[in-house]
Amino acid sequence: QGDYACLMTPLLRTLRTPTGKFAVVFACCFAIGGANHAFDLLQGGVLPYHTVPLAINAFWSVLCPVDLALAALIWFRYRTAINLGVLVMVLDVGLNSWVGYFSGIRVSSFEPLQVQSVFLGFVLAGALLSFREVADEQRLCPLRDHATAGMNFRSGWRRKSGHEPGE
Repeated sequence: QGDYACLMTPLLRTLRTPTGKFAVVFACCFAIGGANHAFDLLQGGVLPYHTVPLAINAFWSVLCPVDLALAALIWFRYRTAINLGVLVMVLDVGLNSWVGYFSGIRVSSFEPLQVQSVFLGFVLAGALLSFREVADEQRLCPLRDHATAGMNFRSGWRRKSGHEPGE
């Protein structure tokens, strides 16, 4: 790879890196989370979580479009998706922990919370490693426009003149 990593097509270059592999898992997990919330919404209608207060019910319902949006956003605005993903998972795991352990609301299983906690660890660790890789990429590929570094395929391959390659 070496000096030629900057010349590979953006998608191929990205998917060969740990950052790209992280993005695939990130997208799949948030898509699965969004699909789970969508299933609940289809089965129970708007605000389907009747055993919890309205604010918690609304938060869990809003996670359907948020999770699905994050699954897509990772491919267009990498850093934004990572930051929002960390925020969503911290809020979700924090709220679910409060509901499960402190609220007095009876939960049927702690398994989803355990899986979410593992995913939170994955998102946090992946965010740290991914941002480090982006910093290394900026150092190795000085001609690349790094205003939207990461996996923003549309703006990452500009020459210093501002024109796209091949124009």
